[in-house]
Amino acid sequence: MRPATQLGRRAPPSATPLKRHIEAFPSVEVELPWWTPEGEREKCSLLLTTCFGNAVAVNTWNTCTWKPALAKAGVIPPRTEGAKA
Repeated sequence: MRPATQLGRRAPPSATPLKRHIEAFPSVEVELPWWTPEGEREKCSLLLTTCFGNAVAVNTWNTCTWKPALAKAGVIPPRTEGAKA
């Protein structure tokens, strides 16, 4: 692998759209429990939230966002209509 100085300082192709998203939708500070649902709550910043500014539930993200995006990109087959989530 080449040293970082030889690779240059180019931003990856995803940097510009991500920068635009962060400018349009700044991170939201939320308090989340760690390790267990009853665990001590800690503040953290989230870039992706629900329309209410809450943390996105993993099942919602996988079913409604991530897997449809993978299917659209051809990485996984599309979900058949009426299939369980």
